[in-house]
Amino acid sequence: MPVKLPALLLSLALAIAAPSANAQLTKEAKALHAFGEELDHIATAPDFVGLAVAVVKNGRIEMIRTYGVREAGGKDRVTPDTVFRLASLSKGFASTLAVMEEKDGKLDLSTRAQSYAPQFKLKNPNDAASVTLENVLSHSTGLPPYAYDNLLEAGTSPDEILSGIRAAARGESPLHPKAARELLSARAETPTRGEVELTARETEVLGLVRAGLSNKQIARRLGITERTVKAHLTSCFQRIGVLDRTQAAVWAERHGIG
Repeated sequence: MPVKLPALLLSLALAIAAPSANAQLTKEAKALHAFGEELDHIATAPDFVGLAVAVVKNGRIEMIRTYGVREAGGKDRVTPDTVFRLASLSKGFASTLAVMEEKDGKLDLSTRAQSYAPQFKLKNPNDAASVTLENVLSHSTGLPPYAYDNLLEAGTSPDEILSGIRAAARGESPLHPKAARELLSARAETPTRGEVELTARETEVLGLVRAGLSNKQIARRLGITERTVKAHLTSCFQRIGVLDRTQAAVWAERHGIG
């Protein structure tokens, strides 16, 4: 039975397209495998703490990997159910979603920020009025990077922190009463050196904080990343019962570290 020309052309097109699709699939599989190997290698670093990674494509989970422990010096392993504070990862999500919304015509990144947040103020009202959503998302407002992680990790709510900032702007005490109580309590109840179990690396980091080195300088001195320095400091703060590096430096000096 003779084959009709359209059917023959369709068969040829499918035959040509199939290898191309398979090649693309193989390319993605290889990239995913290489990414997994890179993660495995990173996890062997001597200053590695913990990590959870998920790769999602078109709503489908292509990879889940977990490594290490939840905090420096801790014993609780990272699992697929471990909950981390999102922190700066939210920046990538927020900016990507905003651009997608703009592409769909639902958002205009050139819109003034005050249109969405009328309470947004700067010292100069004209400066505040000129800030756009794009400025906020691209970190081009010129504002200093204050995240107040120490207060957040001490349990102080964002609203309380904001109240403290406004109080400081009025020339009053910058600490919310609850934050002040937590700070005074932390200073009064900090444990002694014998009551704290610090790892050798945490002790090194704490000693360099006492010496006045920045996170970048500590990272260079010890041959580790700034992120790892921050992880060690977070662990130190929790263990010695302080809220910031100034208190940590005082504690280190008091107990002869560094």
